[in-house]
Amino acid sequence: RAAFTPRFLFPPDSRGNSFATINGDDGEEAIFFFNHIVVWEVVYNQLLSSQRHQLHTSVAEWYETNVEDPRPFYGVMAYHWTKSNNPKKAIDACLRAAREAVQSSAADEAIKLFSLAVSVDVQNNCMESSMRTTVFLELAQLFLRIGEVRQAQSY
Repeated sequence: RAAFTPRFLFPPDSRGNSFATINGDDGEEAIFFFNHIVVWEVVYNQLLSSQRHQLHTSVAEWYETNVEDPRPFYGVMAYHWTKSNNPKKAIDACLRAAREAVQSSAADEAIKLFSLAVSVDVQNNCMESSMRTTVFLELAQLFLRIGEVRQAQSY
């Protein structure tokens, strides 16, 4: 069996289509297309966790270096950084995506992203206390904006 290194494994789109680029042990790159989410899930679940982390890192880095205006992709980058086992990058990406969602008046999405940043921090304790305070304040303000006073008071 030939050795391979997955480089990108993009999640399925709304139609269930996805693709992966894989480097073989001979240095050749192959592209595989998946027409069904179940096939993608089987392939993804066969990867070692270290391979999954590297795939997500590669995708997030690709967006950071190849997209001229990354703002529309902050949410995608946050997803991949949270899956990459890089908590500092994950928190940074979640906060950028959350703040972009606030600017777009997408309070529910912003709350999810701020909460994800807090969750990553709780697991890894890598956010400075002043940043944590700022995030809690932003969460409280969002909850007030949508009329969830009790939720806001918890921050």
